[in-house]
This record gives sequence, C-alpha cells and structure tokens, in this order.
Amino acid sequence: MRRSGTTSMQAADNRVFERELQRWIARWENVDDKPTTLADTLASIKEPLLYPNIYRCIEVLLSMPVASASAERSFSLMRRLKTYLRSRMDEERMSSLALLHAYREYDIDINWAIAEFAGRKARRLCFLFRE
Repeated sequence: MRRSGTTSMQAADNRVFERELQRWIARWENVDDKPTTLADTLASIKEPLLYPNIYRCIEVLLSMPVASASAERSFSLMRRLKTYLRSRMDEERMSSLALLHAYREYDIDINWAIAEFAGRKARRLCFLFRE
C-alpha cells in the first residue's frame, strides 16, 4: 500500500525515528554537562539499544570525511599531469609523477634517491659515485 510516495513501513519507521529523536532531545534538556563532539556524544550513549537510530546516525557521521579537499586535489593534479601529450603514460609513471607533485614541498636527498634507484636492479650503465 502506498501513501504519498512512501510505503506504510517507511512511514512507521519515520514515526519511530521521530519519537526516538524526541526522547533524545528530552534526555539532554536538563543536563548541564553536554557532550561537545560527536565522538563524546557516541560515548555518552551507554545503551545503544535505547537510541538505535540516533546511535547509527552518529556512527555514520563520524565515518564521513570532514572534507573532500584531498580527493579534489588529487583529481586536479591528475588533470594537470595527464595532458594530451602525456596521454600514453603508463599507470606506474603517472602515479609516481602525481606523488612527486603532491609532495613537492618536501626536501628529497638526491644522493639517497640516486643510490636507491641504482640499487634496485642491474642497469645497462653502472652508476659510479665519486665525491
């Protein structure tokens, strides 16, 4: 049976959640020491079965990233790296260049990097280091 786009089961679930939310609000009305963060709020629920929907909502909120800036930064970086001329670049090289670009503010010891590269596997040319 459908009523205004929702089933009777969904409507019942909504009513249950509304009542649970009303109980939750009433619980905190007369409390002086209220939690200030979501993590503190979740920890303050001693019996999750009393507020299962509230508990689950807080868990979901805590698991969400605060911002998507790092993902957006990565996509922007890939767009700059992968131009028409570089479209034939293989995945490993693309990933390595992206990492170098993303962490360009870090200082890299060039001598260490060369030694690491030279020691990976036999190359056609031998690397000779003289100081």
